[in-house]
This record gives sequence, structure tokens and C-alpha cells, in this order.
Amino acid sequence: MFQLLELFLILVSVLILFLAIYVIKHHNIWDSILGMSLSATLIVLGIVLYAAFTDSTMFIDIAITFGLLGFVGTLFTAVFIYTRGDI
Repeated sequence: MFQLLELFLILVSVLILFLAIYVIKHHNIWDSILGMSLSATLIVLGIVLYAAFTDSTMFIDIAITFGLLGFVGTLFTAVFIYTRGDI
């Protein structure tokens, strides 16, 4: 069981690295917003996997809070850019 969790943690880390490369290469503002949202989702997934790996419920609360902050940040950034134009 623990080998599978370690494998998933490594996979999530590699996906975050590929996502960072994608955001750096694409200069469209909407791609950056999508990358920010997806990175928040992958970080939440990593925190939840780490919580399962260490058998700690405290990290689940942190993951929920981080997920909500990522959602609200993405939403406010998209609305700001949509209403006021490009940054």
C-alpha cells in the first residue's frame, strides 16, 4: 500500500513540474489562469496523498482550505481580467 502512495506522490510531483513548464512556455493569460487552477488542484491532491501516507487527518483540513483558496483566487483573477482587460 505504501509503495503505491509513494508512486502517486512522485507522479503528482512530476505532473506539477510539467505544468510549470507549460505555464512558462505559454504566454496567454488564460493559460496562466488554467495553470494556476490546475497547480492548486495537484497540490491539494499531493497533500491528501501525504495525509493518507502519514495517516494524519490534520492535512485533510489544510487541503480543503488550500483548495478553497485556489478556487477563489482563480475565480477572482478571471473576473478581474474579464472585466478590466488584460493585465
